[in-house]
Amino acid sequence: MGSGMMGNDTMIDNGRQAVDNSLGAKKSEWKSAFLLSLISMVLLWLSQEPVGLSGFVWFALVPWLVMAVRSRSYVRSAIVSLICGSGYYIASLYWLANVTLPGMLALSVAMSLYFVMWGFILKIVYAASGLSFTLVLPVLWVGQEYLRATLLTGFPWLFLSHCLHDCEHLTQVADVTGAYGVTFVAAMVNGFIADILLRPQYMPGRGGLKGRNLLLRRLFILASILTAVNVYGIFRYNESSSTMTEGPVISVVQGAVPQHVKDSGGASIYEILDNHMAMTREAGADEIKPELVVWPETMVLTNINEEFLALADDVDMFVDSFKEEIRESVATNKALAALARDIDSSLLIGTPSQLLSLDAGKDELVNNGRTNSAIMYNADGSRGDKRYDKMHRVPFGEYLPFKESIPWLNKFLINLTPYKYDYSIKAGVKPVAFKVTGKDGKEYKFTVAICYEDVIPTVARKLANWNGADFMLNISNDGWFVNEDEGEIKPTSELMQHLIMSRYRAIENRIGIARAVNCGISGMIKPDGSIQTGSAGTLPADDVRGRSGKEGYLTDTIWLDSRSSIYSRVGDVFAILCTVLTGLIFLWTLRRGGAK
Repeated sequence: MGSGMMGNDTMIDNGRQAVDNSLGAKKSEWKSAFLLSLISMVLLWLSQEPVGLSGFVWFALVPWLVMAVRSRSYVRSAIVSLICGSGYYIASLYWLANVTLPGMLALSVAMSLYFVMWGFILKIVYAASGLSFTLVLPVLWVGQEYLRATLLTGFPWLFLSHCLHDCEHLTQVADVTGAYGVTFVAAMVNGFIADILLRPQYMPGRGGLKGRNLLLRRLFILASILTAVNVYGIFRYNESSSTMTEGPVISVVQGAVPQHVKDSGGASIYEILDNHMAMTREAGADEIKPELVVWPETMVLTNINEEFLALADDVDMFVDSFKEEIRESVATNKALAALARDIDSSLLIGTPSQLLSLDAGKDELVNNGRTNSAIMYNADGSRGDKRYDKMHRVPFGEYLPFKESIPWLNKFLINLTPYKYDYSIKAGVKPVAFKVTGKDGKEYKFTVAICYEDVIPTVARKLANWNGADFMLNISNDGWFVNEDEGEIKPTSELMQHLIMSRYRAIENRIGIARAVNCGISGMIKPDGSIQTGSAGTLPADDVRGRSGKEGYLTDTIWLDSRSSIYSRVGDVFAILCTVLTGLIFLWTLRRGGAK
């Protein structure tokens, strides 16, 4: 009996030991998974602005990829990817908390779901096939970025290609593939490193002659693509010296107005206006005289659209407070026209448009909504006959979805916005081609991208190719994304991240871009993506990042390019192809039993 009891005790002890060992192993696996994913997210963060250590992007995905495909549990991989991915996006998009902390957190979690989903896809590819990550990862990662850029109006932020914006030869391939082509190259290098770590047959001394040959083939493909992309980039970059010509001289005016100052209304509206007018007069009196002066988005806060100004004919029928508002708008319109005439330069300004009108009987005011607009005054003081209304509205920033389809959800989403009321604006219908006359008497056409329209590749492509545009403007208000410390403006990484995407739009469409951005970063971008230093002005010329949060102006010639680009003609065909291939690879590996 005693020996039986001892035997039972031994069995119990062994069972406990087995359980402890199992728990210890699982705990160790969790730690390893978190560590590998965390390393990847830190490397990705270091590769992006504000740090900008772009060299890390060539292997940043590898630790996370190893974790995702080697994890014995889909659940563990998903949880770790979700947590670490959310941390990466929170650290990179922290500036969005200035507008809405709940929205920033929700967006970060939503973006991290792409790590979860693509970790699952890559795991079943690894389990079900011998497909090389050197070839598969770039296809899948471009597909992931394209979906991020297009689904639910899109959020094309923090691409792998954005880390490499200063690689002047590598980025030139964007005029064929869009920024996605640079992502493809970076992901391919990551995939090659992952192949060496994950495929034992590729390891020296373990795969024999066959394994070595496989590794050499992958290396040859990688080297060939890297060489081809760089040779093409060198050719296109050097070619620009013979294809680019000088266009009109442009001054971009940059205020330093945090959003809370704009929102305060009252006297601040006229202080902002007076300040921009003063900087414009200074630019107009400079030795290098501009043919066009550009103000940022919504720096004129009174309504000066034609529909609103037309109410002045019937001003006596309104209440006193509205009479005063109409008179102030008329006075602002006259002041801007006089400013253009005084400096003998065209003036393009950003302003909201309140689309009010009187009904047929003129006894009731009809509100037809608001738009975010660009309006131009000619050098002789006459007002241009065109107005551009922004086409691509920023979700939550300029409109709330589901207002009519799911009203209860719309009301809930208001809590994720900076305002607690419906502040939606109407979307414009189509681009507008403005015209400006240069010193040589030649007429130039240009279009305007307002706010984040230069971030969305499809929108920027439409604007860049509208009605034979010679160049493009970007007017934006990035005063949402700065902080203040005892009156001193502290810029965030959003300003540089926004500029990086604008550089890619210039290369993709081979078009010069002049940017007037409240709080920065203003300046000119050549059609080859290089940032101009500026010929005159009060903003730092050589220090691009140093323009952030500053007030002043910068004057330079905008460059035109006689080349057309494949991307301008076919758009995101490359990215769409990669997305389709992603779906086919996923379905093929599922059929082979990769999800078992």
